[in-house]
Amino acid sequence: MFLEADVRALAKIVHGDFEAHRKRKQEEAEERKRRKAAKEEKAKAAERAWEAKNAPFALAQKEGRSNKDAVDMIEELVRQTGLNPEVVMEGNGAPFSLKQALEMQNMGIL
Repeated sequence: MFLEADVRALAKIVHGDFEAHRKRKQEEAEERKRRKAAKEEKAKAAERAWEAKNAPFALAQKEGRSNKDAVDMIEELVRQTGLNPEVVMEGNGAPFSLKQALEMQNMGIL
């Protein structure tokens, strides 16, 4: 015959404090969730940055914004490159200029 208090005391000596173990496991689970959320947020930010640079019209549409916002993103990219916006708009030997591409987008060709 064993007394419950004696069994609990012996289990605590052999295995450690159950409440401390449960609390530690809960904190570890919360830390894993926090890291996962931070990783997902970083991936979303990187994806958005890529879309803003490489597909501004698709990004504007995805976010429910207008084509004017996409044009603004393109203008900002042109400014960041240090190119003269007039040169980029006219194309200088390119198959078609940015201006023509934007007109084609507005007409639904692109």
